[in-house]
Amino acid sequence: MKDRLREVRERIGSPAFEAASGALRAEAEALLRSEYRIAPRERGGWAHHYYCPDDASRLTFDWNRPDEHVCLRCGISRRGEPYDGAWISLAHGRLGAGLKSAALLGTALGEERLLAKARELLLAYAAVYIGFEPHGGIPYNGPGKLFQQTLDEAHWILDVCQAYLWLRDRLAADDRQRIAEGVLRPCAEFLAAHKERQLHNHAMLITAAIGMLGFALDDERLTACGLQGEYGLFDQLTRGVLEDGLWYEGAFHYHYYALHPVLQYGLAVEGTPWDIRMHPSIKRMFDSPLDYIGPDGVFPSLNDASSIAAIGSFAPYYEIAHDWYGEPVYADYLRLAYGIGDGEEAGGPYVPVPRSSVYSLLCGADLTVSKDGERAGGMPPGRSMRERMRASRSSAGSGLTKLVNARSWQLIVKHSPFSGEHDHMDRLGLSLRRGTESLLADPGTTAYGVPIHYGWLKHTYSHQTVALDGKDQPPADGRRLGWGRETWGEWVASAVDWTEPGYRMKPDIILPPELCPWDAEAYRDASVVRVNALLGDAFLDIVRVRVPDQRTIDLLYHIDGELSRPAGAGDASFAGVFCELDSTLFESPLLLGDEGQTELRWELASGHWLQGSWCSREVRRICARTPGNPPDTRRQSLVQRVNIAGEATFVNLFRYSETNAWAQTSAVRVAEADTPGRLIVQFAADGEERRFIVRLSDMEASMRLEEERD
Repeated sequence: MKDRLREVRERIGSPAFEAASGALRAEAEALLRSEYRIAPRERGGWAHHYYCPDDASRLTFDWNRPDEHVCLRCGISRRGEPYDGAWISLAHGRLGAGLKSAALLGTALGEERLLAKARELLLAYAAVYIGFEPHGGIPYNGPGKLFQQTLDEAHWILDVCQAYLWLRDRLAADDRQRIAEGVLRPCAEFLAAHKERQLHNHAMLITAAIGMLGFALDDERLTACGLQGEYGLFDQLTRGVLEDGLWYEGAFHYHYYALHPVLQYGLAVEGTPWDIRMHPSIKRMFDSPLDYIGPDGVFPSLNDASSIAAIGSFAPYYEIAHDWYGEPVYADYLRLAYGIGDGEEAGGPYVPVPRSSVYSLLCGADLTVSKDGERAGGMPPGRSMRERMRASRSSAGSGLTKLVNARSWQLIVKHSPFSGEHDHMDRLGLSLRRGTESLLADPGTTAYGVPIHYGWLKHTYSHQTVALDGKDQPPADGRRLGWGRETWGEWVASAVDWTEPGYRMKPDIILPPELCPWDAEAYRDASVVRVNALLGDAFLDIVRVRVPDQRTIDLLYHIDGELSRPAGAGDASFAGVFCELDSTLFESPLLLGDEGQTELRWELASGHWLQGSWCSREVRRICARTPGNPPDTRRQSLVQRVNIAGEATFVNLFRYSETNAWAQTSAVRVAEADTPGRLIVQFAADGEERRFIVRLSDMEASMRLEEERD
């Protein structure tokens, strides 16, 4: 840590780290100005409640107004619980972060006023922490003492413990003893008593915090409690990280959320017997996500992703990655994130972020040169960040496929293992973007305290997938059947079935009854196969569903636009039931008058979306306006519904146009071949008529031009 302090001193004076120095100084100075006094009976609430329940915007935190919480989007002021308790948790989160900044800056530069403030706050916590009463009540979470859940306790103590480690050599022996026995050890014992017996991002934070506290207290028993044994930190890293390096919970937000405490712990124990930098899962966790960033610099939105994450969102972690492992691609990532370089190296379709992280001060390199002294760049062919963002990627291990074409269309298909608590029950779901514009969006979610999270966004029906009998999909593992790059485009085939009740992570995760809203009987012995292709100016979606007895099959699409219908189309108001969710979610329901094969036109914000459809069975097409994200926005939902026993195949072809003048239609013609499980699909692509042979079975699927051989 002494070397890190020396490096921080050097970087604080460098223009390249001016933004980071300013951010660290601002957070430390904010702590100096704070007049908050820690009460003996502090009782924090859940930070997810500090959001407007109507539009999901975060409420405005004001140190001087602990009982008034304003939404800037709608202007409404919220008072009382749960907002007051959430404010207390946010206040202590800020105090912990400020404490860490004051301790680092004060120690690095020898600023006594910062050192004194950090010591004062550590001793203040030590004087009252033991007396805090455990309390909980947050769904599916263990209790906290200062906070309402074990997770937030771990978050906070990681900052407090890091501050203590920066300050330790400057504290008197009596102060060290009071802090250790007043707050560090009691918190460590509390966290150890509430370790989670499962693989989970919470467990990563809790075990990392116990490990860091054990290190700070020189207590090998506590260190081992955090790191070793079943569901310890090492076990989480070994079994919770999938084969290609993605965290099993299936959201890039949670991938980095789980990685962050590992990095915090790793920085604290560098060069000691507890050094973890060479654990193989850590580097794989840095590497794997890079292949799924889209050409627009945005990570896919999957499962409980609560906000759009772009390349700049996780840049602080790649400061550490580049320092630890020296890979040129990490520096390339950072240059893109910060807009450093000339021409195409700088910036992108997104706005570069400032280099303002504390990790840039702790670990940051000169990004104008590589580690071997050469000028920036020099990536191996195909491995630069620009090239990786523009390239397709498919992984059977993580169960994700990204298809990208030269026209900046980006398709994400989710054929992943079931992801546990943060899953959205949408196997074989997909999302499609053209450049920066969303065409078929995965909505992610809001803060968990907002009603729309559990009421809509976390259910099968809000995604681009298949629902049976209006119910949520039960847990199941998706699988990739095939993936191809052809002269005419790229395709992927995926499948899921519910013939067996088990799934990969079942022995190692806990699912409370409240998080099991599915209906296993509705999906019993059902299977779905999906084939998707990007073909120049078209997107093809083929879905085959098999059910053993009479079921209602809904193929779902959600479009960020409005359906444009000609007069006299025969449409009628729909008075039926969409699904088991609240019927008020579905506004202006409409039963479309066309039957069989049809074309639909959608008006988007900056263009037009034409959809041609075919189904092997009699199909009804139903539309309604449903909540988007934020929940005060709306998108158009299209349900293609059949009620059958046996098999139904849906074929949908989508085209985008910036103008309303269509050179060709999206009509798709389908014939079932003589060989069972084969379709002949014909449509125009890039101005020429094409016929494809598509093979569909539960075990394999493929797609080829008719003139190509099997």
